[in-house]
Amino acid sequence: MIKRILFLVLVTMSLASSAQVGYMGVGFSAGASNYNGDLDGHFTLRFTRLGYGVHIAGVFSRHITVRISYYTGTITAFDSLSTAQTSYRNLNFQSKITEGAVVCIYRVFGGPRGFLPRRNLTPYVFAGIAGFDFNPQGYIYGKWVDLEPIGTEGQHLVSTTVYPKPYKLQQFSIPIGVGVFYKLTEHWDLGFEVGFRKTFTDYLDDVSTDYPNKAELFAQEGQIAVDLSDRSGNHNNLGGHRGNASANDSYVYTNFNLTYYFYWSGKGRQGGKHGNDCPAFK
Repeated sequence: MIKRILFLVLVTMSLASSAQVGYMGVGFSAGASNYNGDLDGHFTLRFTRLGYGVHIAGVFSRHITVRISYYTGTITAFDSLSTAQTSYRNLNFQSKITEGAVVCIYRVFGGPRGFLPRRNLTPYVFAGIAGFDFNPQGYIYGKWVDLEPIGTEGQHLVSTTVYPKPYKLQQFSIPIGVGVFYKLTEHWDLGFEVGFRKTFTDYLDDVSTDYPNKAELFAQEGQIAVDLSDRSGNHNNLGGHRGNASANDSYVYTNFNLTYYFYWSGKGRQGGKHGNDCPAFK
């Protein structure tokens, strides 16, 4: 993941130079991570966990900024703490998310010519593409256990029964969101944003389809696999629905971010090397 992010940074800086980008920005963010899926369908506040990240941005015009970011956070949920009808399952999970993303930010109000004399308050929208790693774990016997290698829905079983295929712990997502920038000084912006991640997996929480055959699971994966697969206390769940495979999971990163902008290339200020007549800001 780090190598991919460094590659994207180098590409962005190269594009910024070739496009005569006048300013670039570096910064960091901190905020809240939430998830929507089979164990929590409402981004429940009590399951909120910390997230943080860093970013680099190239300012291509008064309206357009391209941002590369690294974000890490934790998502979690417990059936036992939920009021949903599925609380009887008694399942739980936590997963660390590590994400590298490239997004295009559109500042709704471009302000006057040039970037530094931008508006004091500017709403923005963004969209892009991201790659992320995750690793769902279940809490049992006083410890967190990795769930994917166990195959709680029969993914790793050798059987005549058709079970889901093992899922990959590296996935792509589509980040989309809204935010607002507040101009602190000529070079500093404070931002607040809500970023939704549309994923293409239903296994952020390791829950998606049906309960597997417990006898087969016990024979091939052991008692801990049986206990993690079905914690409802109902021993007749064979083939019953464990999750809802019709909808993929998603996660949200809500954060405050701080960005420092600095001169990169172009003519700069009018009448000098930092002028406002840089072609990128016309």
